[in-house]
Amino acid sequence: MNAALPRPVLLVTGAGRGIGAATVRRAAAAGWAVAVNYARDAASAQALVDAVVAGGGEAAAFAADVADDAQVVALFAAVDAHFGAGRLRGLVNNAGVVAPAARVDACDAARVRRLFEVNVFGSIACVPIGGALSPTKAASLMAQLDPKIVVPMTLCEDDKDCAEALAKFFHEMGAEPVVQPKLSEALGGLPVIIENKPGASTMLAAAEVKRSAPDGHTLLYTFNGTFAQLPFTQASVPYDPFKDFTPISLGARGSQILVLHTSIPATNIKELAEWGRANPGKLNIASFGTGTSSHIFAELLSRQSGVPMVHVPYKGAGDAVKDLLAGRVQLMFDAATTAIPNVNTGRLRMLGVVADQRSKFLPNVPTLTEQGIKGIDLIGWLGWYGPAGMPKETVQKLNAALVKALSHPEVRAGIEKGAYESVPSSPEELAAITRDSYERWGKVIRDIGIKAQ
Repeated sequence: MNAALPRPVLLVTGAGRGIGAATVRRAAAAGWAVAVNYARDAASAQALVDAVVAGGGEAAAFAADVADDAQVVALFAAVDAHFGAGRLRGLVNNAGVVAPAARVDACDAARVRRLFEVNVFGSIACVPIGGALSPTKAASLMAQLDPKIVVPMTLCEDDKDCAEALAKFFHEMGAEPVVQPKLSEALGGLPVIIENKPGASTMLAAAEVKRSAPDGHTLLYTFNGTFAQLPFTQASVPYDPFKDFTPISLGARGSQILVLHTSIPATNIKELAEWGRANPGKLNIASFGTGTSSHIFAELLSRQSGVPMVHVPYKGAGDAVKDLLAGRVQLMFDAATTAIPNVNTGRLRMLGVVADQRSKFLPNVPTLTEQGIKGIDLIGWLGWYGPAGMPKETVQKLNAALVKALSHPEVRAGIEKGAYESVPSSPEELAAITRDSYERWGKVIRDIGIKAQ
């Protein structure tokens, strides 16, 4: 286990000797910090703790009779007090049952009794192991707690597609797949897992991270729209952008591009407006979803160009792009990372960049501001967040790891291939950027008159 993040704690009851002692040794070897519970044999428990510590592990002994509800409640409290709140993530009781837990807190006597008799811990059912914790099971349970990045889109449906989809994801999000191993390397070799969580215009992914333990093992990598736009365009958002998350680092920054299907004979906004007025009702503009930046930009374009357009919202960028390439919709604001390759196929044409100045990656493509569309110069960005309540030390370690990974020449080069810039930051800088974007987008959305749905 690397030292960059706190080790999750496994509580092993009846652990002074025999099966319990074997479980402690194997759990420690797999990277767990171990809370060694004993009822009578303090000497054996302490000797076990000393052996784990001597081997570079983390352990402590706790006296409690697990048949006594009051003592079990006190045991949980003592483990939290010693190791730190939120680190207790699993239980192996003396009946040989394992239960990973999302969080252990406020355990009253009734719940504790249920934990031991019904074998349910938190929201995850116990797994019978029939004896001492095996090395394989110890490692498997630890793997469930490897740091994971929750992303607001589907990467793959099965294992055989995951490698290719993961590479595509990091490219589209402004980073080549090299960022994953570089982040793992910066975290001391700890594997980093990607979890797909598409839906509800990124809100499902954000809600999952909000509910996660604040131990640094679950992070959200998402678009600025999650916190700066959706609170104004959705009637119900299952999180507070500022109270429910811990900013860690900015990740990447880049512009959206207005792309047009080549069946429409226009090369700039003026020609698009002329064609639209001559062909009323035939311009269908796609977006990543209602209330997303692509939707807001579409509204600005339609109103200021004076051309009515039919808004066609999708559940994400992937389906929208597919229909655009097929000509079922005629234009959309898309991320440069996918727009540029599709333009290079000859099926789409760039009409303008969303920015306050021309992109250094696309110097020959004019901004929409240059072409008379005002208030459409908000740059997009992606940021890394954890759940609220993360310890300052954990935030600092994760920030250092992200800054190191995102500053690596291979990662920076990969990000620039997608016309994005790698822009790691301090947690404080990301907090300020989030607040500024929230206020600026809020004004734009109110001025346009988009109503929460």
